[in-house]
Amino acid sequence: MKDENKEEMAAIVDENDNFVKAMPKKLADTNIWHRASFIILLNSKRQIYIHRRSDDKKYEPGVWDIAFGGGGRPEESYEDTAIRELREESGIDEDISEIAYFKYDTSEDKCFGKIFVCISDDNINIQKEEIAEGKFIDIDDIDNFMNNNDMKKTAEYIYKNFWEKIISCN
Repeated sequence: MKDENKEEMAAIVDENDNFVKAMPKKLADTNIWHRASFIILLNSKRQIYIHRRSDDKKYEPGVWDIAFGGGGRPEESYEDTAIRELREESGIDEDISEIAYFKYDTSEDKCFGKIFVCISDDNINIQKEEIAEGKFIDIDDIDNFMNNNDMKKTAEYIYKNFWEKIISCN
């Protein structure tokens, strides 16, 4: 259970992914180097779970995403962050596999990220504060979906650079 009185902290890093300091998450800007974990959820039917971010999100509200995830806390590894975020946002508590590490540097966002894949047929219990809606779609339909919907920028980056690695896990 989350301690409502305890302020959530973000891990701030330098341009080489070395920890610099902890900063209150609400003050951390996406344009400060930070760590993030991204979890792609696949099922045994060769489908990927996609979701639309809550309209209340500070960063890219209301857009579609192909990954659960979020920023790392100072005391967490990338894997710890991935496990926590997957559990919080989907209710899924399954094994994950790391498939990629990347540096994402744009004018709007600076992060080091690790991508994990989880294969599960468990029911999804979305976190309403984070996710407005979600659904599984066939892997073969992802290209069409991404081309016809507003997508989170990191989702586009992950799809463009790591899609073949992602689908080889299923």
